[in-house]
Amino acid sequence: MPNLKPPESANQKEIMRLILTILIASILTSCTKHNISENFTGVIVAIPKSAKLSGWILNHCGNSEPIKLDDLSCAQIGGEIFITKIAFPRDNKNRLIGELNQILVVQHALLIEKTNQNKWCFNLKPIAGELRRATGVNFIAMNYKRNCDDPNEIVLSQ
Repeated sequence: MPNLKPPESANQKEIMRLILTILIASILTSCTKHNISENFTGVIVAIPKSAKLSGWILNHCGNSEPIKLDDLSCAQIGGEIFITKIAFPRDNKNRLIGELNQILVVQHALLIEKTNQNKWCFNLKPIAGELRRATGVNFIAMNYKRNCDDPNEIVLSQ
């Protein structure tokens, strides 16, 4: 029976090994998660899954700093701070962010459908002090956009 397989040179084998190595390396690096620093400021893309009131609000009667809802001294609508669970957060380079599964979101009556699969853009900034200790959350989004196509185009949410 004749050999129908074309002869391979050592050079062709090396080229195939190199291509296979590059392919495997690119697959592995695209699937790895990275962490963001606790001082991160910027836009992420994520799928919000649920939101619950944190018991905190931005004080529009004063300096717009977060305070406990019970400490609010005037009537206001808006500024509620929600603890929002998110899935598949990605940075502006489309890298998956590890260990970021919830953020704070400022919004009046934030509604997230239970079956939501739409990516939202969140403009995050780090939080510190009592709000961070009380909620256990490291980042707050004062601005966000639903169904974002361009993560650099954030609209005011309040």
